[in-house]
Amino acid sequence: MIEDPEIIAPRKGELEITNAEAVTRAEIDIAIATANRFPRNLAKVKANLVAFATLDEETAASCFYRLPRGGKAIEGPSVRMAEIAVSEYRNINAATRIVAIVATGDNPHVVVQGVCQDLEKNTRIVVEKRRRIIAKTKNKGKPDEDDINLAANNASAIAFRDAVFKVVPGALIKPAVDAAMRVARGEAKPMADRVAGALKAYAAMGVSKEQVLAKFSYTSEAQITPDDLDTLSGLRTALKEGEVTLADEFPPVSKVGTANASKEEKKPGDDPFAPGGKEGA
Repeated sequence: MIEDPEIIAPRKGELEITNAEAVTRAEIDIAIATANRFPRNLAKVKANLVAFATLDEETAASCFYRLPRGGKAIEGPSVRMAEIAVSEYRNINAATRIVAIVATGDNPHVVVQGVCQDLEKNTRIVVEKRRRIIAKTKNKGKPDEDDINLAANNASAIAFRDAVFKVVPGALIKPAVDAAMRVARGEAKPMADRVAGALKAYAAMGVSKEQVLAKFSYTSEAQITPDDLDTLSGLRTALKEGEVTLADEFPPVSKVGTANASKEEKKPGDDPFAPGGKEGA
């Protein structure tokens, strides 16, 4: 007995979903098959990462972040380094998506999911990052669309970075970051020129020389050390990527002492939204 095809046929919506799923699965299968056919060469990947990260001083400085916290430095490879890693590691997929937006209440925030899949190894890593939505003063404390987008973009960048670095081995990333730090220092230049360059870069961001000196409790730019330059370079990357804000890191000089004292009393892990915290790293 032949059943009525109108009864057993799926509805239009169901058929479209099934077809979309089939196409997605076919694309993934093809990508995995291609990855296994053309596997990555780790020695070449390592060399390419170093070459790309040290292309010039500006690129090198963007490949790592560094945040001074409690007398120590929290540092690591940046979002830019993650982008380079995805490009050179090959046979890898990475993406982000917004999971939740809470724009009301005492704790407005966004939650973003980062996904990275190694097609050769058939492994998939998923991480979630939460970012506080900071409302502009002009909005009387109420976040608008720009505030939400800014928080979402920052969270997406960090989620992308962390997912990628859970897949791409640190043994490949560390040599590239170390080389980038050497180039970013501009070691061939006189120390005075390097300090002047750092101060000029911060001046372009609206940070005065006095604020930079106060960051290290210095009274003269002659006191700035090569390690301080690493901190300034890495901190500039963190500021650009939205890890921290200028207002937090460089308060007005008259308030620096109070601001730094309050930061030292608070451990990085206490605030889940702060860099170095459980969710803000």
